[in-house]
Amino acid sequence: MSELIGGRNEEGFFNHLAKVAEEIKKRDRIVVIHHYDADGLTSGAIAIKTLQREGKVITHLCLKQVYKENVEEIKKMGENFLFVDFGSGQLDYLIDDLGEDHLFILDHHQPSKINGIIPNLPWHVNPLMYGIDGGKEISGAGVTFFFSKAMNEKNKDLVNLALIGAVGDMQDFSGKLIGLNRKLIEIGKEEKIIETKIDLRLYGRISRPLLSFLMFSSSPILPDLTANKENCATFLRHAQIPLKDPFTDEWLAYEDLNPEKKQALASA
Repeated sequence: MSELIGGRNEEGFFNHLAKVAEEIKKRDRIVVIHHYDADGLTSGAIAIKTLQREGKVITHLCLKQVYKENVEEIKKMGENFLFVDFGSGQLDYLIDDLGEDHLFILDHHQPSKINGIIPNLPWHVNPLMYGIDGGKEISGAGVTFFFSKAMNEKNKDLVNLALIGAVGDMQDFSGKLIGLNRKLIEIGKEEKIIETKIDLRLYGRISRPLLSFLMFSSSPILPDLTANKENCATFLRHAQIPLKDPFTDEWLAYEDLNPEKKQALASA
């Protein structure tokens, strides 16, 4: 679990991001270092696009994790170093090897402590340090997006990447996004980039045939259906849900169903 540090202070969080954005505007030869998972890739994409729009000279590096052995390679790539979706857990050697004035971190993971305390760095922003749960309420991509928005309001068009990062980091585990992730949804709707609707939240809505859609459901487990192909076929037949397209004979996925059939399946 993540340790929240201090009381909730959204204003302080956004103000800190604004200060980092203003400082980075003064810098050049920036290296963006990002994680290699969905949240890290979208964090990196937001940061790179944001800095490109500012006319910055940038390079980037995608890593599974930031190890001390990576630092020498990173140092050779530029003069200022922006870590997104990691960096908070590697403060000790990043500070020593890169220097705190050239080190920028936008992360949502638990910060590491040095001599029992979390270093107070000017360009390190983490929602946990403002009483905001980085495990549930905002991902690395979300933090990077709000930094991007602070740099230029026009960057609101990158909000879809932030939402992909949040969902890729499984922050919709409760069936919806909460906290600062809700602000992302509202921005996306205002910008007419996304739309929202109530629907089944099962993996494979587009990619899996209906039988597999039900049979391989693991979050949640569907009693008598998960791992039972015969029961799934019987269930769909009784609900009058077609398995194949009558014209092409191709297997149907959930997204191929019309609204009435989707409602029938959801009700069943």
